[in-house]
Amino acid sequence: MNDEPLISVIIPCYQQAHYLVEAIESVLAQTYTRYEIIVVDDGSTDNTSAVAARYSGLRCIRQRHLGLPTARNTGLRVCAGEYVVFLDADDRLLPAALATGLDCLRAQPECAFVYGFCEFIDHAGASLPTPPHPIIEQQHYRALFERNYIWTPGAAMFRRNALAQVGGFDQTLVRGCEDLDIYLRVTKDRPVYGHGRVILQYRKHGGSMSMKVTSMLRASNELFRKHLKLVKGDVELEELCQRKIIPPHRLLGRRLSIRLFAAIRVRTRLRALKLALQRVPKVS
Repeated sequence: MNDEPLISVIIPCYQQAHYLVEAIESVLAQTYTRYEIIVVDDGSTDNTSAVAARYSGLRCIRQRHLGLPTARNTGLRVCAGEYVVFLDADDRLLPAALATGLDCLRAQPECAFVYGFCEFIDHAGASLPTPPHPIIEQQHYRALFERNYIWTPGAAMFRRNALAQVGGFDQTLVRGCEDLDIYLRVTKDRPVYGHGRVILQYRKHGGSMSMKVTSMLRASNELFRKHLKLVKGDVELEELCQRKIIPPHRLLGRRLSIRLFAAIRVRTRLRALKLALQRVPKVS
């Protein structure tokens, strides 16, 4: 196996020590075994570093809290693998994930990265309904302006040299969308490939970044303002970027709507709880 290429699995972690064990164990269960695991503790105040220290051979780097894109770049700077997977600390790889990615990159030597599909799980790891994945067979770069069809970086395997060529993740995108940004910057000049296999369990829970709707809307605005400058002269992509940018007054309206909906949902749950308690027979 020493003749096989090394795959670096980088796991950034901030305040998610309670999920980290499952993420690490999912790497240890891979059918392809020539890998290194690098946990980047992004200034957590929980026991993230202590959890990582339980595993011999795993490298844990602790830094002050700088955000997800910087944590990923920290891992990228120190990793030794020819290929790289960025696994979020609350997600889990399926056993054939690394083997599948490596096989596809070998078969597609011109591709900067390959990606697969996810299945949703809840906070406890139970299966959730997963919507259909879009199938993109060509013009990946343009398709990404319409929607992010690579749901999480853990579903992709990158060539490290392709990441180096674009300078890694944009560390200013701390609110989110740093994954879509790097997909766009890579696919602008290099082909990628979707193999269509489910390789990752994507955890949906209240603490996940994708659930923070207002923050993600602001992050999306930052992203498309950035790329509007990069596609100057391409009328189609300029129009796509303009459509994605939400004007400040509409963004404020969406934020108020989200807060109102959340308040109504909490009130409804409290009312249901009150009614349920009223039905409980009193003990004499």
